[in-house]
Amino acid sequence: MPIPDFAKSLDRLFLGLYEKGYFEGSYYCDHAGIEVFGAVGKRNPTEPCNESTRFFIGSLDKTLAAILALLAIEEKRLEWKASIGDFLPTRLDYSIGDLCSHTTGIHDVVNDDSLLGKYRTLEELCELIEQRECENGYKKEFSYCSTNYVLLWAVLRKVYGMAAGEL
Repeated sequence: MPIPDFAKSLDRLFLGLYEKGYFEGSYYCDHAGIEVFGAVGKRNPTEPCNESTRFFIGSLDKTLAAILALLAIEEKRLEWKASIGDFLPTRLDYSIGDLCSHTTGIHDVVNDDSLLGKYRTLEELCELIEQRECENGYKKEFSYCSTNYVLLWAVLRKVYGMAAGEL
């Protein structure tokens, strides 16, 4: 699949912001029915947080996604134990609860240094996760993973039939 012009523009925008120290993290965009995501920057999970540690708005995005998932469950549109394979183009069988609680054990492809500054469609994202799944195996333990919430947003988009920005 050729890279859409808007995805190339997003890559340039976020890489430029990262190089100037204004942005670090992942992004998601749904434009004309084409979903893309990308990531720039680095994370250092071993560095302790202090009063000068900066947090980016992306983490609030996870809270919003979790709330929307719980609302969808309350509205009977979604179940906590529902498989993401019921909604996404993947053979992966993780539940909505696994995504929300960071217990999938999947490789965090959105924070993988080798993928920084590159976009992926939802299909490509799922393929990357499937390829790397055997590296990690399924761990039923907490392991912080931003990719879980990229997948959760994709599920919510399918459940509600709307773009993420409309939810």
